[in-house]
Amino acid sequence: PLVLLLITDWGPDPPPEDLDQMEGVHPALLKPGIVITARQHPGESNASWMCHGLLKFLVSDAEEAVKLRRDFCFHVFPCLNPDGVIHGNYRCSLSGDDLNRQWLEPHPITHPTIHCVKEYIRGLQSNSKGAYACFDFHGHSRRTHIFFYGCSFGEGQLKSYRLQLYPKLVSLLHHDVCYEYCSFKMQRSKASTARCVVFRDLGVEHTYTIEASFYGVAVNPNLDDPSANEPNVFTPQRLGKIGPVMGRAMLTLFRANMSRGPRALRRKKAQSRLLDDSGDEADKSCPSEPEEASEASDAASSDSAEALALDPAELLLTVKRDAELRSAEGGSSGGSDSCPSADNKPKEEQARFRSIVVARVTTSRDAKRKSLKGRPARPKAKRPSSAHRRLYSSQASPTPTLTNIEPKVESDRGERPEAPRPTRIRPRSAQ
Repeated sequence: PLVLLLITDWGPDPPPEDLDQMEGVHPALLKPGIVITARQHPGESNASWMCHGLLKFLVSDAEEAVKLRRDFCFHVFPCLNPDGVIHGNYRCSLSGDDLNRQWLEPHPITHPTIHCVKEYIRGLQSNSKGAYACFDFHGHSRRTHIFFYGCSFGEGQLKSYRLQLYPKLVSLLHHDVCYEYCSFKMQRSKASTARCVVFRDLGVEHTYTIEASFYGVAVNPNLDDPSANEPNVFTPQRLGKIGPVMGRAMLTLFRANMSRGPRALRRKKAQSRLLDDSGDEADKSCPSEPEEASEASDAASSDSAEALALDPAELLLTVKRDAELRSAEGGSSGGSDSCPSADNKPKEEQARFRSIVVARVTTSRDAKRKSLKGRPARPKAKRPSSAHRRLYSSQASPTPTLTNIEPKVESDRGERPEAPRPTRIRPRSAQ
């Protein structure tokens, strides 16, 4: 079964007449939605621990979590491949397919969970508020740290830079997140992944894939104080720490982007004007490439309060500079998922397997109907009516009581002894 969790501030129930006008939909479900998915690949258990950390934060009493529940409705699918998890698969489902390569045309029989989630997100988009963001948790077998895969509207566009703000802020808030490993390219080999399909076909702009290393982080050892070294290996507790960080970043950026007022319009115009005018003067005012500046920024990134207090325009300018440096260096690779998944079958083999499955399902269903068709119908047992029950209760023998139970005393012969007759004593006559 596919599990769906809804996390939001439900508030008071609306009057029945208002609920009828909304076609039975609770008003809390009409908030902007944030979709969270995990475990498309069964062997990536670290994805479940990151998702667990985020869920634990969203249902907590923290001030940021309360504000997020008040403004958003979280639609959580914690396990998209339950069959593969139960049977111990590493990457594929029971149909032998990589589910993260089936989002373009998911089949309702061979890929039922992907088909259901895609239709669910499409239904959210029909809402007035729609789905605002989508997060898909995964595990990575080659790289270290935690990093993001995002989407892009095109190189050099302001919209593309805004989509990179969230991973950048999360990397400033948490030292386990490496922004250098983040990639925002949409290769042709990833056209059928959840990230690209949800962004292109379903229209959810803030769509991210969160990758966590199977190993941990590459931390330089502290030779002066070996006891202060943090272990490199990721533990479930350490993976769960990404949840509160992601929640605070959502509260900082998503709520600001959703505002629709003159102040928000002025801020966006100022951001675009700053990006257009960013040149040598902007580079001098915000140096980031020299080693001294990078070391200072790394030291400042450990402080969450300073990272949350950053001006969005300055953060956007930093993102633009990082993107220009990546394009000059040739861009970042997509990691182990940059090529088509080797575990995924070709389309011809998928079609042949799907036809076999459909034929087996149809044959077994027709055979069952045929076997039941020639079999005489089993008579249904009739329940006794109230009159029959009353008649049966009146004819039943009365329940024995202590008054009508005679003691059974047997002698040694096995016969019941006769009770002695009472003798009547006559009084003597007076002489």
